[in-house]
Parts: sequence; structure tokens; C-alpha cells
Amino acid sequence: MDIKKIIFNYHSASESGKTEIKENLEHDFSLLSENEKKEVQRIFIECQDALIQEGKEALKELKQKTELERISVFVPDYSV
Repeated sequence: MDIKKIIFNYHSASESGKTEIKENLEHDFSLLSENEKKEVQRIFIECQDALIQEGKEALKELKQKTELERISVFVPDYSV
């Protein structure tokens, strides 16, 4: 089970696609041993943490860009 690929596909899927992915994942997950389930859960948490971090970084960049745009009106343009 490639949980990273499943998560990527889930986040880019339509609502009906998400439902299908979720149903397939629940079925496949039910067939795993307890050790395999723990490993999938660990990978899932790592992937979600990475997505959260990416979101935080994107928000930080957007905030910086917005601030620069806001103050740029006060900086003269010396382009040739």
C-alpha cells in the first residue's frame, strides 16, 4: 500500500473520487495486520505533517509578498 500516493491522489481528486479512494482505503486497511496498520498510520501522519508544513510555508511567503506589495508604493522605481 503506497499511502503517500493515495494521499496525493486524494487531495487532487473530485468529491466523488475522494469518496471512492476513502472506501478503497478503508477496505484495504481492514485487511492489514496490526503492525502494517501501525506503519500505515505512521506514514499517514508524516505525510499530513509535511502537508501542514508546506501550507505554513506558503502562507508565510504570501504574507511576506503582501507586505512587500503594501510597502512598495513608498519605494521609488529606479528602473531604466
